[in-house]
Amino acid sequence: MGDKVEVVYRSFQLDPNAENRTLSTQQLAREKGMSVEQMKVKQAQVANMLKKEARLEVNYDQVVIANTFDGHRLAHFAAKEGKGAELTGRLIRAYLSERMNIADHDVLISLASEMGPNERDVAQMGRREETSGIGRNEPIKW
Repeated sequence: MGDKVEVVYRSFQLDPNAENRTLSTQQLAREKGMSVEQMKVKQAQVANMLKKEARLEVNYDQVVIANTFDGHRLAHFAAKEGKGAELTGRLIRAYLSERMNIADHDVLISLASEMGPNERDVAQMGRREETSGIGRNEPIKW
């Protein structure tokens, strides 16, 4: 019974070229080549799965499209301080439930400050161009 389990989160961007914007369900359906009804069905399927599997309430009234790369960078940064899993969960809730733009550095700094990392260090990380040694699809280990 005393076995340890290592949880590995993977940094993965569905769309590395995503532009930061907010879309209505109608706009998203049009962009994806679906009817509004088809989009609503797909959104309901995903929302029900997340509610059942992760106890996560998803709000699809407006969809925030965000390039999540800086969020992944922040998760790696937080992991170095032992807060990676906690921050990853917070980023997911902020993005899917609260419709926050997790590409916005001010939002990322605010979310990180809830977890305890030094705000100044997080702000400096956000201004750096390098990726702190992470690749676009490398595992994040806590």
